[in-house]
Amino acid sequence: FDETRIEEVITMAANSLSPLGAGEVARGESFTIYTPMVQAKLDALLFDEEGYRWLSDKFGMVPTHYEKAKVFVKAILKMLESENALKHPELLQELAQVSEESDALEAARRLIDDEKAKRCMQGPRMQALHSAWTFRVSRYLFYLVDGGFDSRLTANDLVDNVGIVAPELDKKLREILDFLLHIRSKDLNKRFCKEGEPPRSFMAHARDPLFSTCVFNERVMQILIETGYLQAQFSQGQEHQYTDLLGVMLRSQRGISLKASICRQILAATGKHAEEGSLHSLAPALCEVVKTGSRFLVTYATAALVNLTALRASGDGVKNRLVTLGVLPVCVAHLRKNDDDLVYYSLLLLVNLTKAVHHRHVVREYAIVDTLVRLLTVPDLGVTRSKIMTQLPAVLGQLCNEDDTREEIASKDGVVERLCTIYAQAPGGSELKCNVMFCLRQLCSGSRAIREEVGERVLPIAVEELKIFHHLQEFASSCVLLLMTLATARRNCELMCKTQLLENLSYCISDIPHGQREEHHEWLSSLRQRLQDFQADSMPIAALK
Repeated sequence: FDETRIEEVITMAANSLSPLGAGEVARGESFTIYTPMVQAKLDALLFDEEGYRWLSDKFGMVPTHYEKAKVFVKAILKMLESENALKHPELLQELAQVSEESDALEAARRLIDDEKAKRCMQGPRMQALHSAWTFRVSRYLFYLVDGGFDSRLTANDLVDNVGIVAPELDKKLREILDFLLHIRSKDLNKRFCKEGEPPRSFMAHARDPLFSTCVFNERVMQILIETGYLQAQFSQGQEHQYTDLLGVMLRSQRGISLKASICRQILAATGKHAEEGSLHSLAPALCEVVKTGSRFLVTYATAALVNLTALRASGDGVKNRLVTLGVLPVCVAHLRKNDDDLVYYSLLLLVNLTKAVHHRHVVREYAIVDTLVRLLTVPDLGVTRSKIMTQLPAVLGQLCNEDDTREEIASKDGVVERLCTIYAQAPGGSELKCNVMFCLRQLCSGSRAIREEVGERVLPIAVEELKIFHHLQEFASSCVLLLMTLATARRNCELMCKTQLLENLSYCISDIPHGQREEHHEWLSSLRQRLQDFQADSMPIAALK
């Protein structure tokens, strides 16, 4: 070969291993591949699902086993048709020329026992090679069943019919799913299942202490989790076994997609079932992901912990355990990351964890005040940053429950000024405004100078917005409590009397929604009485006569 020819061969081989980038595709560039090498890898079933799909769509290349694999697909379609569960009967017509096999697993065994494949499995490692080949066959067959053969057929068609078809067919569907899931030992010298016997059931593996060391098709497991199939295998009273199984998968060396799927299920479950008590056992596993996972997974796991720590059924036990496991310093470290979603969920988690005195003492050891103050001074960068600013004052306010922490926060340059600016810019009645008022109230409780500074900047807005948004219970509560704190300073009382606050308070008292009347009536009346007493004390003696 001359140098030019060698360069062409090298380029062709490299392109066979690496697809075009998005920029090259946009420019309409194309390339050729080294077909014999790619076809050899296809025939050995060495690609993943994306690889099979890309080669099929781009070059029309499929493994030589494709025709035999369609026998497996046709057997499944016939099973579904027999129970009127086939959504697209025309798929069977398209497979009219494919030979029939009543047992889908038997069709899979014939593909596994392919003569050409057998010739490659000789020697002392024959069993290991056969096990690896069996695993790749199951993965390829799953690819075909889950849209690889036709987008009108997906794995959900199998999963959705488990438990609702005839018992005999239901048993076959479960066995097919067990084969496609393909849970097996990492030791390839061990057989997947005995000759002529169905695969070991999922529940048998789930109860096996060695499950954490097994390998399986994570794509199939993800579908079984997301469709609720896995959870349905555990009867009532066995919920803890299911959550323990999820915890095992979170702790073990599994892929990002599977672990993210588990986190999504936890988020959905905690959001839907506010008192789901069995989920608290997942806290340690999620904590481990938060400490060691990738940025993507850490964000998901942190969000799941936010929901878990908010459950009343979990109590303080989950929070105490998380603190013991060292989640607080990790959360503080995540606040310094350049990832708005991670920062947001870390703040939410800190809101839940800093409600207890001993937790506030622990978190202060990790320079949380400096970290939060640094965040507070970052300019607003859009919707996500606005979400961060909403939770930031809540954490600062809770930390201010401790006198020494409150003094430290108040001593930082620009903190009170920045909070007052955010208050002025925040929409009336919003959660952001409620949290800022809470934080300002906490800071004001320890310093008359801060009360006067806040009063001068906040009072005109607060008085007006109380009249407008008094029907919003949380907002009205935050506003009245802040005004009551500010009213302990004589200068603020003078400002309040110069505004329409007394008139507004009387209006609010008469217009409080019935369900809120008792609690809010007490707060509003207390503030009105304080201002009336101040006016009486300030009235000149001549006016009293």
